[in-house]
Amino acid sequence: MQKENMQGEQLCYIRPRKAIRKLKAADEENVTAYIYGISGCGKTELVSRYLKTRKYWLFNAGMVTAEELQEIKVSKQRKVVVINNLHDMAMQNDTEDIRQAIMELIKREDVWLILSGRCAVPPWLTAIRYREVFYVIEQEDLLFDEQQAEQYISQTGMIFSEEQTAKEKVYCVGLPLGWVVAYNVYHRFRIQNPQIKEEDPLPDELYQEMVEEALSQMWDYLEYHVYDEWDVQIQEFLMEISIVDRFHVRLAEMITGRKDVEALLNRIRWLGNFMHEERGANGHDEETVYELRAAMRISMQRRLKRKYSKDRIRALYENAGLCYQLAGKPLQALFMYQEVKDTERIASILIDNARTAPNSGYYYELKKYYLALPEEKIRTSPELMCGMSMLQSLLLNIAESERWYGELEKYVKEHTGSERRIAKGFRTVAVKT
Repeated sequence: MQKENMQGEQLCYIRPRKAIRKLKAADEENVTAYIYGISGCGKTELVSRYLKTRKYWLFNAGMVTAEELQEIKVSKQRKVVVINNLHDMAMQNDTEDIRQAIMELIKREDVWLILSGRCAVPPWLTAIRYREVFYVIEQEDLLFDEQQAEQYISQTGMIFSEEQTAKEKVYCVGLPLGWVVAYNVYHRFRIQNPQIKEEDPLPDELYQEMVEEALSQMWDYLEYHVYDEWDVQIQEFLMEISIVDRFHVRLAEMITGRKDVEALLNRIRWLGNFMHEERGANGHDEETVYELRAAMRISMQRRLKRKYSKDRIRALYENAGLCYQLAGKPLQALFMYQEVKDTERIASILIDNARTAPNSGYYYELKKYYLALPEEKIRTSPELMCGMSMLQSLLLNIAESERWYGELEKYVKEHTGSERRIAKGFRTVAVKT
């Protein structure tokens, strides 16, 4: 089945079988269907293709009024009502009358209601959901599986090597819009490079250029069609927190300096399916850990680099590093400090590591941080010189190990008092190693 997209190019529509079955069952049983997933997963396309030429009422949850919904009069003939963008109600304050009007439609026998949004079923619909019974079509029901991805590649005529195909599946993460963007860019690259035979895949270097452009277009789509609709506070929070892969409330507060993190997270939860939550193993005894989904995190990091100054970004990484450092997580702290080349703080962690366990410090695990330090910085600390000597020994660089041991001996001779005693102690450790 073919249709024209906005650019006038042919695109292939792959029917999401599981989603279609659920929507058909909801239709036949006259039960409310609730469809949710991130932007670009095909929610609107699913509904429009399923309903085809049937007449139906269509509303946008962010713009509709209770009066408009109440205008749908009771009659013997069943009516189909579609309300899109239910997540927009999370950004509005006075929606109680609209919510009530939607719930009245759910109860009516003469109305088949289809609700669609980016977030899971919101709390205000929980009671009526279980009382009236919904068919919930989740994001996973709309995403391409392996077979559908292969089907899309075949029907659009794209030619990839086996390795490129595997990479493309990873890049597109099953997202229909991701595949459409990939095809559009691929098609243009083919036209611009007629010297490549039609039956041959793009050369790897050219393929990588194609991937980078397709990803850039996807991030632009998310930024201008999704993020710009949100409050500035939410946009800033997500940009700032994107520097870490996982976070809890305390870490988010430390990084952003905000006191309203929990309130923001609650709002973000209902803006869309952009964030994964993992409750502690012991329920309320452990903090909930949050994780931005890959597309969200990458695009927010890209946005952060474009909108924030280097000094402001540096402060975010330093705040995160300090929080990890205080929590006794030196590896995570070092990663944050390394991102902004904070030599002083990197050195302080390596010194603490040597002092805590001089004989068995994580020297090998920390090697990239030791090796990244300037030599003049290492020479100012007996702990760092001892660590370098031990690390080079572990790496079987005997000459380098002996050189740093020599630097440590020199430090002993040139210093007195407590500094000399500390250096002699670490010299003994280095000898034993």
